[in-house]
Amino acid sequence: MRLLLACLVLLAGLAPLPAAAARLALVIGIDAYDTLPPLNKAVGDAEAMSARLETLGYEVTTVINPGRRDFNQAITAFRRALQPGDAAFVHYSGHGVEVDGRNLLLPRDVPIPTSGDEDFLMAEAIDLNDLMRRVAESGAAVRIFVVDACRNNPFANKGVRGLGEDGGLAMSAPPTGSFVLYSAGFRQTALDRLGPGDASPTSVYTRVLLERLGQPGISISEIARGVRVDVAALALSVGHEQSPAYYDELNSDFVVNADPPPAPAPAEGTIEAAAFDRARDLGTAAAWDAFLKNYPEGVFADLARAARAAAPAEAAAPAPTETETLLGAFEARQQLETLWDEGRRMANAGDNAAYFRAMSTARELAAKQFGADSIEYAQASNHMVGALSGIGEIEAAMAASRAAIEIYTRLVGPGDLRVLVEQGNLAARLNATGKRKEAAEIFEQLLAGYEKLNPTGPDSLYYAHGLEGYSQFLAASGEFDRALSYAESAVTMMYGAGSSPSVDDGGIAINYARLLIDAGRCKDAMPVLDKASARMQTAGVATSQGDHAVILELLAKGCS
Repeated sequence: MRLLLACLVLLAGLAPLPAAAARLALVIGIDAYDTLPPLNKAVGDAEAMSARLETLGYEVTTVINPGRRDFNQAITAFRRALQPGDAAFVHYSGHGVEVDGRNLLLPRDVPIPTSGDEDFLMAEAIDLNDLMRRVAESGAAVRIFVVDACRNNPFANKGVRGLGEDGGLAMSAPPTGSFVLYSAGFRQTALDRLGPGDASPTSVYTRVLLERLGQPGISISEIARGVRVDVAALALSVGHEQSPAYYDELNSDFVVNADPPPAPAPAEGTIEAAAFDRARDLGTAAAWDAFLKNYPEGVFADLARAARAAAPAEAAAPAPTETETLLGAFEARQQLETLWDEGRRMANAGDNAAYFRAMSTARELAAKQFGADSIEYAQASNHMVGALSGIGEIEAAMAASRAAIEIYTRLVGPGDLRVLVEQGNLAARLNATGKRKEAAEIFEQLLAGYEKLNPTGPDSLYYAHGLEGYSQFLAASGEFDRALSYAESAVTMMYGAGSSPSVDDGGIAINYARLLIDAGRCKDAMPVLDKASARMQTAGVATSQGDHAVILELLAKGCS
């Protein structure tokens, strides 16, 4: 079971607001935890956000350092105050973790669970999905959730093994009609301050978000893009990588700060003068050309032509600075993460054609931005393997694996986990297409590499897939007992890896269950299939998706 820090900002925009809709906000900030490390900026973030929302016309309820009971009561009161058609804005700043795909907000009095006791933690924390559901039940037309829980793992130094990594976050794509903005990118943590001399009461991310929210008439997607660029530049200035990520699944844009009243139209005869003044302020040939195109016979035309003749030649565009280059790379990597997550959703839904399109777009982007010999291109090729297999292009899938192996081996060395993962992909497909001699050679390299690397935690899931592939190879070779042993090891390793449920649970479970059935142990196979189906349902895998459909078919058949 994987637990990662939740570090995200969810913004869900639905139907447009009616003219008379109310705007209500619930803002929660927690610095002073009873048993967890205290935070320094969460309350400051909440107070500053409350002040900003009040200027935007929201009726704000602010709750500071609540325990679980007060936290829940605040949510209940907020939900009751909302009416259908209203705009709801919920902001949380404090500690947060992700357990088994569920984002949990930690109240002030959350106790420290014992090692591996994730269920206890779930019961004592506030489930973000439950919070959003409760607000949605009000019928509010627009629901915005800001969850800034992007700190280091609060359990890291508490002797609680298995509960999270040192820091960072797990990306999760939103449902349609939502907007998700993370205060840092994948495996990144967010800065509270820029250094010892930074006395601001708010975190780096929140102060930038507050400034952008103050701009009238700007859509939430424009705000997200601007926040990402500004925060990344500030973080780079102190040698920290923080590129706020976001997912846009809105059906239409939402403007938090409504447009100001339009300025009165200029009096007749002043428009040309204003345009002339603007062109003179710019002073470029292009500005004068634009003015003359609109007013070729105007009263200022002769003056504009004279100014155009005296305008200096246009300077060549300056080369991008190092910061601009880094920001461009951040932007491209974020787009890749978005496409890869979109592909995973399509794979879960069983839409192999859409999965392939998303992965093709990602690989084209990686080649254009980073080059066909880059780590990013190798990652994109890795994602292409499953997409190509899904549409039956096995030879092309193997070519994508070979390309990734070549790049990874050259850039990071033959013993790297990424090389082993691709070798597993390639060997499994070689075996499936009858190229058994080459498959055997790669499997030998693969298993020796995993034994030497000995990956732990979620990374051991890749080892499990390697064992699954080798089990299938042995079964095809007639070595049934060894095949069953490796299949059992793969399942045991998969569930011991601490990984979140996913579509990948299916293949490993099916292989083991079928071998058990062939061995006359059908009753032992049914619990394996039951558990895999439950995990795939938790992950949102469609029942029509290949492996899930096979599992349900085997369960329906039973042991007659």
